[in-house]
Amino acid sequence: MPSSTAQPSGVLLVGSIPFTTTEEVLSKVCSALPGRLRSIPDGETNVRNNYIGWQLDCFPKETRNSILGVATAEVPPDHRGTFSLESVKPTQFDAAALESYKTFIKLRDKGAIPQGVRFQVSLPSPLNSIKAHVKADFQPQLEPLYEHRILESLATIIEGIPAEDLAIQ
Repeated sequence: MPSSTAQPSGVLLVGSIPFTTTEEVLSKVCSALPGRLRSIPDGETNVRNNYIGWQLDCFPKETRNSILGVATAEVPPDHRGTFSLESVKPTQFDAAALESYKTFIKLRDKGAIPQGVRFQVSLPSPLNSIKAHVKADFQPQLEPLYEHRILESLATIIEGIPAEDLAIQ
């Protein structure tokens, strides 16, 4: 069978990229994959480097799964299990994306990122964070609230980054 000479025409990056800063991620990815990127994520650096691990604090303490065998807060005996949107903290995906977008623009203006390449924002499904961080008994109550918080972040991202510059994954 003849060997194929076909080359990849594009690359989709998802998840964390093991560099320290957004600027380092964007610069190194562009130089390593020239002409192959349609969008570039910020690499989920610093506190976000563990996918959804940083979302734990969004959830009420008494609803959290144990962390590496360490028990979380006990559910008070009189707890009725009713939660409101205020029970789930904002996700901060929007703040992280808008801050990283500034770096993206700076590097694009310098020519380090080619024109036409979009800034990629990767958001988890609400179920990912819920299953990872919330005790099973509370998941049905908190999932729609957390989903609302993700959608709030998404709306802020869409408002703050021009459509021609944005890719949502």
